[in-house]
Amino acid sequence: FGGGGGGGGGGAPADAPDEPTAVTKLKEFQAQMQALQALLHDPETTEFCIVTIATALSLNEAERLLLELRREGIAVRRGVVNRLIATDVADGYVTRLANGQRQCLAELDDLAARCAVDVTQV
Repeated sequence: FGGGGGGGGGGAPADAPDEPTAVTKLKEFQAQMQALQALLHDPETTEFCIVTIATALSLNEAERLLLELRREGIAVRRGVVNRLIATDVADGYVTRLANGQRQCLAELDDLAARCAVDVTQV
């Protein structure tokens, strides 16, 4: 394998010319990540909008995300609740789903009020 004798290319020197390029690219990537972090933490230019559906599991995940983003100092001022079922349906199964959504929306309204987040229902 690449022993000590002269001649055609054995050992580590084949990778050496690429190292400065790799280090340069890593430094560029690091600078980009630092700029992104600064951007994400600037509430004047960036905010997250959490989008969820009205189920207990989804709302728990949305709350966890909201609290973690807030802990990290990232602005969250808006939320969207998708796939809401009309409340005037006659089907038993769909009516039960709509009732479950109403319960989840009540919990979401409480969370939104505590965290000063405007929620749009779609």
